[in-house]
Amino acid sequence: MLLMLSGAIGAGKDTFGEFLYDSFDKFGYNVEVVKFADPIREVAFKLGFNPDDRATKEVPAIRHYKLSELDDAIFKVFTILPAYERRMVAVRVHQRLINIRKEKHDGVYKPVVSTREFMQVVGGAVRDADVDYYIKHMLSNVPTGRVNICTDSRFLNEQKIGDYSIYVERPNNPLAVNTHDASEAAQALLRGAAKKIILNKLLNYFMKVETIFLPIRKN
Repeated sequence: MLLMLSGAIGAGKDTFGEFLYDSFDKFGYNVEVVKFADPIREVAFKLGFNPDDRATKEVPAIRHYKLSELDDAIFKVFTILPAYERRMVAVRVHQRLINIRKEKHDGVYKPVVSTREFMQVVGGAVRDADVDYYIKHMLSNVPTGRVNICTDSRFLNEQKIGDYSIYVERPNNPLAVNTHDASEAAQALLRGAAKKIILNKLLNYFMKVETIFLPIRKN
């Protein structure tokens, strides 16, 4: 079983995923939270980014990685792509990062980007090489004999591989991020195709989620 959670940045997908995990776990289900972005996160950590630090995730900073380090990280992580494509992805990622913001350091231009910008660029470059890459990665790494909760379904082709799709919506989202990334542009399509829409409300700084019924039977 594969549950897909979609929603804009800051809508509460991870929070709702934790809520679902605890609910299934309490009733004895074999359950796990999974992410399409796991390989992107792996590359980010290898290059000194910290995707788990919410305080710095949106803050641009000069990045001192070497192109050879970026190339090595992408080559080792995105193994489903042919070797040549992995090399080209590394080059495209560096070029796109430099085009966002750059600063000269010791005579060399370095990208000045946030962790989120870095991850979005890597994700987009890999999708350009193979639009179904993350789907292939997910299906090859997710066991079918458990409940898998994917908290970062960002494109319609990703949402469609799930057995049940949920769109998480947060009115007056205080964590919204202004971005032109293609994943955020797909929100209307994801919302329209979802089987269930969940409204998250921020009350006294605590997330409250409405209860949902999922037509899932424990085997």
